[in-house]
Amino acid sequence: LCYGNSAVITYQGDDAGTRAPNTHNARVWHLQNGTTLSATDATGVNDGTIVGTVTAASGQIAGGANFVTTGNNDITVPNSNSLNISEKLTMSAWVFQPSRNTNYSIVFQKRAPTADNPMDYGLLLDPTGHPVFQFALIGGIYTTCTATGAVPLSTWTYVTVTIDESAGTVVHFYL
Repeated sequence: LCYGNSAVITYQGDDAGTRAPNTHNARVWHLQNGTTLSATDATGVNDGTIVGTVTAASGQIAGGANFVTTGNNDITVPNSNSLNISEKLTMSAWVFQPSRNTNYSIVFQKRAPTADNPMDYGLLLDPTGHPVFQFALIGGIYTTCTATGAVPLSTWTYVTVTIDESAGTVVHFYL
C-alpha cells in the first residue's frame, strides 16, 4: 500500500472509490465531515448508535469522532452475523492519541451478547500506545497479540491489523 510517493505510484483520482464499500467490507465508517457526526455504515448493513458524549472532530481523511470524556462513550453497533468473521480479517483506522490511557484504549471491539463466544475480537492501544489485537477462544479466554511499534502521541497514524487463520493464526500489524 503506497500513499503519495509519485516515484512508485501515479494518482488515479478516485479517493472516494478507494474507500467505498464493497462486498468485502463488513463495516465502513467515514464519520462524516468533522462538523456532523454520523455512525451510518457506508456498507448499509451495520449502522451504529452514538452513546454518551462523542462529538464530531476533524479526521485525517474526512470527519472523526472525539472520545475524550470519561464514562460510557462509544459508537455501538447491534450484533450481526455479518460481523462474525472467521479465517481472514483486516481492521484499520486513523488514530490520533493526544495522551496515553492507563487502561487499554479501544479502537474497535466486537463483543457478542454472551461472554463465551469465539467471535469476539478487537483492536486496542495498550497503555504505552502499542496496537493490540485481542480475540476470544472457546471458554471465554482471551488471547492477545501486540505490535512492536507504538502509535506516537499527537500524530495521525494509520493502524492496520490483518489476521489469517486459514493456515494457522498469523497476525500482522502495520503503522
